[in-house]
Amino acid sequence: MVGTSPNVRGGIASLVRSYYNSGLFRRFDMRYVPTHCDGTAAQKAVTALKAYVSLSSLLLSVLALPAARPRSRDARASADGDEP
Repeated sequence: MVGTSPNVRGGIASLVRSYYNSGLFRRFDMRYVPTHCDGTAAQKAVTALKAYVSLSSLLLSVLALPAARPRSRDARASADGDEP
């Protein structure tokens, strides 16, 4: 999940804090990537850059997972010992 930092004031940050406090992030395999923060332009740029790197890393790790592909009938038969 991406959005503003939960440490800032505002509606989205309040909602994110509510999600976190309710245990939503523990119940589901969720990561929160803050893309915005209060502060100077440099602090905001650093937060955005960190978010970009973090999100890119998460996406690449998902893409690197082996795809769950259905096995062919022949592969199932040999795995079950039904192959002649």
